Amino acid sequence: GIFDLEEKKAVNPRDLIVRFKRRGWLFNGHSHSSKYLFLVPTDLKTRFCEAVAHRFSSEIMTISEAPAAYRDEGELFVDDLLQFLRYVDSNECLLNTEGYLYKRSMQQLSEAFSVIEGPLPKTAWRFGYGRRFREYPIRFSFMYDYCYYNGFINECPGSLQLTDLGKQKVHDHRKEDMREVYRFWLRLYKGPIPNLQSILHWIDLFAVSWTSVQSLRLVIRNLIKPFYYDSADSVFEERIIPMMVHLGLIRIGEHPQYGALLRMTRSGSHMIRGIYVPEEERIILPD
Repeated sequence: GIFDLEEKKAVNPRDLIVRFKRRGWLFNGHSHSSKYLFLVPTDLKTRFCEAVAHRFSSEIMTISEAPAAYRDEGELFVDDLLQFLRYVDSNECLLNTEGYLYKRSMQQLSEAFSVIEGPLPKTAWRFGYGRRFREYPIRFSFMYDYCYYNGFINECPGSLQLTDLGKQKVHDHRKEDMREVYRFWLRLYKGPIPNLQSILHWIDLFAVSWTSVQSLRLVIRNLIKPFYYDSADSVFEERIIPMMVHLGLIRIGEHPQYGALLRMTRSGSHMIRGIYVPEEERIILPD
């Protein structure tokens, strides 16, 4: 293994840290934000990940055959985002007293989008995953927050309108870069799911082939802390996996014997492995 068996004798964490630092397995950060953190050399981190992946590989069920049908939304998110801006540009979008779009506008938008989201559960207690998460479905809530944060839309008294930047986007037919959308998601969801970035790396490592969502959940949920009324399982099944589908990170299908299956997309794997957001980078949108 990576660590000698003799390390088990040092039950005191401080002793372990001293020993690991002497061996060059840990070192202190150099920047102001990381000077109180311990960093791990890349080669050791790679070996550690491989060892952990090997440890859990027996618990992850992979399927050689692809499901008969599966969802792969690719870049439909940025297509629909531009469609949303077009809708605001060409329609009167009234807002209620709490600042939300009326059901009529939501229905028309739903019909215009490539991906249709169902109505919200009546009893759902929704907060923590963005500024407009309470009243909007997860995908549209995230889309709306992205547009608001980047200055494409403006909430005027009683109505939603495009800014000059938003109008320019519509005029130029310019779609967003999925990598920037992914980066925004990491920063926005870091509040309720602080280690989201690490969780995504493990999913990327385990789901190279078609993988049972149930078996993946049983392993990954140990890395997830509950968030108020969201259990670890709920965070995984209702917050992480749906957004990974919407952002084109994974494709998902159903197998008659093994239930729900998922698999990383090539572009999704490239984004997760190629994009890093520092731990201190977090977005908090005002209500």
